[in-house]
Amino acid sequence: MSAGRPDWEPGFILAGQDMNVKVDVQGGEIDANITNAIINANIKQSEVTLEVSQLSQSIQSATLGDSPRADAVYRTPPTTQIAKVILRPGSGLLHQVCVWVKNPDTADHNLTISLKQRLDGPAVFSETITISAGYEGQKCVGLGFVWRWPQMIVELTGDLDTLQPAYNPVSKYDTYYYSAGQWVLDAAYSLCVIVDIYTFEQLPVLVQGWVIATRPPAKQYYFNKDWVSADPSSEVTILTIKGRGRLRYVLWIVADAGFADSVLRIYADGNVVTGYYFDGPGTLNYYGLVDKDTQPRLLKYDPNKPEAILRWDEEVEFHRELKLALHNYDSSNSSKIRILACHYVLE
Repeated sequence: MSAGRPDWEPGFILAGQDMNVKVDVQGGEIDANITNAIINANIKQSEVTLEVSQLSQSIQSATLGDSPRADAVYRTPPTTQIAKVILRPGSGLLHQVCVWVKNPDTADHNLTISLKQRLDGPAVFSETITISAGYEGQKCVGLGFVWRWPQMIVELTGDLDTLQPAYNPVSKYDTYYYSAGQWVLDAAYSLCVIVDIYTFEQLPVLVQGWVIATRPPAKQYYFNKDWVSADPSSEVTILTIKGRGRLRYVLWIVADAGFADSVLRIYADGNVVTGYYFDGPGTLNYYGLVDKDTQPRLLKYDPNKPEAILRWDEEVEFHRELKLALHNYDSSNSSKIRILACHYVLE
């Protein structure tokens, strides 16, 4: 027996009786050493109250990106689609995004500001503003939603063949422009963009052992306002999503002379899920499958317009990439497509 400590361990077996057990520790230190044990906590019809005091939690305001320096310049960008990559940890409430722009023209022009998760991804937020003739200075757009991703892409589109955004001579390589079907790094200039965000700061929680972190699914929606066209016997990519997730729903419309033999191809990690010749609206209509339980489902077929509306609502899982494309099997006629609704989840 060691001094001051018994060589036995206290234990209680409580069954079939009403008891109140209260543990009240003020000050001091409690050590618990549990080895090779299974701990079961079975709480039924009980009220559990957790009170946490002396927790420091405050809201911090941060400005991300870069405002114009003394050597900043207004310049016409290489293309009408430019973007700045902003890296930041954690999540927070977005307040506003600001750009600096000059309109040297005598007429008003439009500028669209979009926020994206990735350069090749769809816009999470987009708003078009008017830049008055002769204007030069800062333009801000209010936001007011929570951002949960580790990076942010601020993309500018619109009348950038006339409008001139502000740039700093490059000190960090974070600006890109879209050219010949790909994003190209601007090695000379850095786009002047700032984003104001409110973040939460808490005391750190120390954890020892294995920690598995999961990111909550991020619901995304996509639709294209403009028609995407395909020449005879050709395929055109409409949307590419990088990452891991699930496609939930797509609704689309095909038109033009080649509409009957045009399909929406869904690729999951490079594999065709749907979009073969027999998935075309002409084949489905021929076999009397209008509004029947098929995948894809033909909702409407009108050879007089001509157009057809189809839907895919069977979940598609992808681990690296999801791609949507218009494939035109017609060897003589062109076709076009619009995505009326697309819903997917990134994990």
